[in-house]
Amino acid sequence: MFVVLYLAGLVLVSAGASEVFAQKYGKITDEEWQVQAPPEYPEANAVILFDHGCLEVTSDIVSITCHVRIKVLTDAGISDVGERTISYFKDYDKVKDLRAHTLTPDGRKFEVKRDAVFEKEMGDLGQQILVFPAVTPGCIVDYEYRLISERWNYLPLWYFQNELWTNESRFTLELHPGFTYDVDYQNVPVQLQKSQDGRRQRDDGNTLALVSWINTFTWSMNDLPPVTSEPYMSC
Repeated sequence: MFVVLYLAGLVLVSAGASEVFAQKYGKITDEEWQVQAPPEYPEANAVILFDHGCLEVTSDIVSITCHVRIKVLTDAGISDVGERTISYFKDYDKVKDLRAHTLTPDGRKFEVKRDAVFEKEMGDLGQQILVFPAVTPGCIVDYEYRLISERWNYLPLWYFQNELWTNESRFTLELHPGFTYDVDYQNVPVQLQKSQDGRRQRDDGNTLALVSWINTFTWSMNDLPPVTSEPYMSC
């Protein structure tokens, strides 16, 4: 399940990146520590607590900020979660503001050091592979990054489903004045295709801007089973 966005319009103003997530990096709730395998999928070895993305479009740049938090449930989940991959197009995209760590139930934190982030190339694609330390059953891995792009004609896809059970997947589009958008859905139920629309105030300090609000559009899905291979599946 994923969405594809298309943009149109003339951009008038620009702004800097914003704080887009209610869940703060490294702030684990008691409820998250208590999460176990869902009744619908008791064989889960790990659970994505949330997978949040915010795509911001300005006159200067396109950027998507992502925040992912995963809980490891079993020994088998260690290999599923111990390495996470960030993919991007080498010629257009840059990974910025990356931070990642492992948190244990006894309150310890193990940062992912720079030498534990490995670069890999696959044709036009680049990958940053994060190797999390001290991953054991019961721990939580938490990571956040910003992908900056110079492409307005091909925006990042957002995949709601993942290779692990996902408790919550949420995607927000923030459009600065002058942009409009269109969206294409793949395998998203009709009742979930309507976005929750809102707006937030500009926070770039530009007092001369004619428009002080940025329009926001949010799609979310909950309790998503892992993607599984099916006969004759193309990709």
